[in-house]
Amino acid sequence: MADFGYDISDYNAIDAVYGTMDDFVSLHKKLKSLGIKIILDFVPNHSSDEHEWFEKSVKKIHPYTDYYVWRDAKYDTNNSRIPPNNWQSLFSNSAWTWNEQRGQYYLHQFDPKQPDLNYRSKELVKEMKNNLRFWLDLGIDGYRVDAVPFLFEDLQFLDEIRKPEELAKKEINTYEQYYHHNTMDLPETYEMISQFRDVIEEYKLKDGKTRLMLVEAYTTINYTMDYYSQGTPRAHMPFNFNFIAYLTKTSSAYDIRNTINLWLDNMPKGQWANWVVSNDK
Repeated sequence: MADFGYDISDYNAIDAVYGTMDDFVSLHKKLKSLGIKIILDFVPNHSSDEHEWFEKSVKKIHPYTDYYVWRDAKYDTNNSRIPPNNWQSLFSNSAWTWNEQRGQYYLHQFDPKQPDLNYRSKELVKEMKNNLRFWLDLGIDGYRVDAVPFLFEDLQFLDEIRKPEELAKKEINTYEQYYHHNTMDLPETYEMISQFRDVIEEYKLKDGKTRLMLVEAYTTINYTMDYYSQGTPRAHMPFNFNFIAYLTKTSSAYDIRNTINLWLDNMPKGQWANWVVSNDK
């Protein structure tokens, strides 16, 4: 619960805060009898630092050694240890935390207790696909896939470009002081979304029933639209957060119309729109 439960220590279990697996099965059975479908959160970008995988990765136990993004330290002119680059966490300050036991920094684009998973590890990818199957086997009807723009990072680990000083100095959160071309929206991300969709489609092939795949992508309109299936199956749809991003209590009907058209004018033909009006926890 370092980040409202988005720091997951076991992908195949129910946190005791919410009940037991028996509770889930009972709830699922009741909702099915009422014709209500269940969509679960899938959090692929990071786990908890209390996850067994991370603990074994710290110890370099095969195959977990590369399940996370690890980098050696750099050293400044005073020979003091510093992070590998200037990447920032969305929660502000460095996206790198030193692990004394392993002797390296690990990447966390969110909280330090949420180490980023390494999708360049084939073994890790297999684990995450099997997690999708675990809950699909229990009969769920789809997934909301969390924080998808951050799944991959540039392999050169180059510094991010700082915004012009007049813009950067206005931002209290250090993350907002930089552009994020090396840590967001990489082409490999869309390929991974396609692979996740392939897993979901395995179940449709068995019984003809669609399992929904929604993705959370706070990014530019062009990158967001690329999450829709276009030739290659990807998500059924990305969440449309434009109402939250662009509208306020003082917005006019003209503003609302333009916000609606921003989505409809850019959405690929034959796809479904959606309208998110709140994201409050």
